[in-house]
Amino acid sequence: MRVTQLQQALQEEHNRAVRVRGGEDPPEPGFQWWVASRTRLQDELLRVENELHEHIGISRSALEVAEVNFRRREEQLQRQSELAASEQAARIVRLERELLAEGELQSELAGSSRSGAEELADGTAELTASEATPSAAPEQSPQRPDM
Repeated sequence: MRVTQLQQALQEEHNRAVRVRGGEDPPEPGFQWWVASRTRLQDELLRVENELHEHIGISRSALEVAEVNFRRREEQLQRQSELAASEQAARIVRLERELLAEGELQSELAGSSRSGAEELADGTAELTASEATPSAAPEQSPQRPDM
C-alpha cells in the first residue's frame, strides 16, 4: 500500500513534468521545480510514514490485548485443570476409604458368621445331647377331649 502510494506520487510528478514540457502547466525554474517536487515527495513520504506508525501502533495495541486475553484464558484453564485434578484426587481418596470400610465390614461379617455358625453347631450339639439322654419327666402326649 505504501509503495503504491509513493509510486503514485512519483507518477504524478512525472506527469506534471510532462505537462510542463508540453506547455500545459507553467514552467518552473529548474531549481524551484526540483525543490517543489522534492517537498511534495517529502510531504507524501511523511504522510505515509505517519500512517504506517499509526497502523503499527494499532497493531501493537491489538497484539498486547490479544496476549493479555490469551494469558488470562491460559490461567483460567490452568485453574480449571488444577481444580479438576484436586476433585479427582478427592474422589479417589473417598473411594479408597469406602473400599477399605467395605473390606472391614466384610471381614467383620465373616468373623460374626463364623461365630454364629459355631454357636449354631454348639446349640445343635446340645440339643442332640439332650435328646439322647432320657429326661426324668415322663412325656405326656396331648390328649384329645372325647366327644
